[in-house]
Amino acid sequence: MSTQLSVSEVKIRYRDNDVINNISFQVEAGHIACLLGPSGCGKTTLLRAIAGFEPIVSGEIVLGKRKVAAVDFAMPPQQRRVGMVFQDFALYPHLTVEQNVGFGLHDMPADERALRIEELLNLVKLQAVRKSYPHEISGGQQQRVALIRAMAPRPDILLLDEPFSSMDVELRQSLALELRNILKQDDATAILVTHDQSEAFAMADEIGVINQGQLAQWGTAHDLYFKPQDPFVAKFIGQSVLLPATPNGTEQIDTALGPVLPDYISGSKGLLQVQLRPSDVAFDANSEIKATVVRRLFLGAEYLYTLQLADGQKILCLASSDVSHEEGDTVGVRISAQCAPTFASTQ
Repeated sequence: MSTQLSVSEVKIRYRDNDVINNISFQVEAGHIACLLGPSGCGKTTLLRAIAGFEPIVSGEIVLGKRKVAAVDFAMPPQQRRVGMVFQDFALYPHLTVEQNVGFGLHDMPADERALRIEELLNLVKLQAVRKSYPHEISGGQQQRVALIRAMAPRPDILLLDEPFSSMDVELRQSLALELRNILKQDDATAILVTHDQSEAFAMADEIGVINQGQLAQWGTAHDLYFKPQDPFVAKFIGQSVLLPATPNGTEQIDTALGPVLPDYISGSKGLLQVQLRPSDVAFDANSEIKATVVRRLFLGAEYLYTLQLADGQKILCLASSDVSHEEGDTVGVRISAQCAPTFASTQ
């Protein structure tokens, strides 16, 4: 499989502030990648640089076999063969659905243009609304139109900037799965930008977690969840806490919840932090380690508890709702995980 996009040591600067700092990654042809991170981390700026809307101050960007950006060179956006799907879809209100889809195909022979439009409308099952205008169709349908309009010229890569931001939370994951299927059927290469983990997990083959302009980790959703390489990734992906730990001369390390075996240790040994997810902590009436219930959240079959240990540290615990503990209760707790990701402490 060939590399479709290569971003190498890219730095982007606003005034004297490096908003993207030496980021490198590759996207294989036919893969869907995601840049994931909190608001203001730089992910959209990086996407805009790939599209050609932002200059870079060091590094290079190669699309297919063409260098499109470097320190002393920037290929114009219209020459990069990049498709863009914006947050607001940016459909032309005076054009019908099929006219929107065919907008970028004016240089194509009429019969090929009609065939491509028909192919894409069939792909997203919008044949019935082909003569409708954007305001006459639903938000989900508008999103599909925006997607296939960007796909129509068969760009070298599709860039999707928070395409689900205007959707109801309940729709986002299902729409992400639907868009993934559409892109895979067309063998498209794409990059999604989002702050929503569920969207990233549903849609992407690989995910890059961005933190303050730096790439904290690049990998599959499974890798990011179960094998975080950075404390920020550990806390950002899913729900977890980082509990201080110290070596005890054995294979295990000591925490306020008792000893645990490190799954691996990222960073230098010494002062450590152990990642514990809510499912890694269990109630145990016989445990000598006690905690106070600070908060509980009813999730249906389970409660998510926030617990405070005697030294003031807070942990999370996911437990069946068959047995309920009230806020203020003192409970026995223990680590239920056999091993846990461990990091060099930043404190």
